[in-house]
Amino acid sequence: MLWLASILPQRRVHAFFFSKIVQSRAHKLVVWVLPDTAIVTANQVSVIAFSVLPELIIFSALKITYDHWKMVQSTKRIDAWVWAIAYTIPTLVFLVMTILTITRFVNVEAVSTNAPQATGVMLVVRCLAGWGFGMLQMLWAKLGHEGYSNLFARLRSEIAALVATLKDRAAAIVD
Repeated sequence: MLWLASILPQRRVHAFFFSKIVQSRAHKLVVWVLPDTAIVTANQVSVIAFSVLPELIIFSALKITYDHWKMVQSTKRIDAWVWAIAYTIPTLVFLVMTILTITRFVNVEAVSTNAPQATGVMLVVRCLAGWGFGMLQMLWAKLGHEGYSNLFARLRSEIAALVATLKDRAAAIVD
């Protein structure tokens, strides 16, 4: 279940971007199949999905970033530093966006009856941060995970060799 919770945010990002690309590039084909009201509704849903992207990803992003910083602390490897910094940037953007969204929503609701809207720069930053995090997840899956797997495989073999050496020494002491 933990695996599913960690993989869903990146799949959600890819699904949102795929839906937006299909809507923007295949519009002529979609018009033949769907009525205009359905297309308008799909566009509104995709804007809503992009708008709430940071809120959907923030907890997973915080956990992943924290894990990378723990790896930096324990290994002091350069690649661990690179991955930790790379994950920290979109995570901080998500955190700031979430705080701004909640603050703005509370302020607008307290003062006005108009619903807050995510448009312009804020929407672009949200979309780019989500895209960046999704791309980073794919890079990690292809490059970073393998590097860490190799590190742990080497450490396991070193531990096995040390255990064998200790067994030999213990046997020599007993004899």
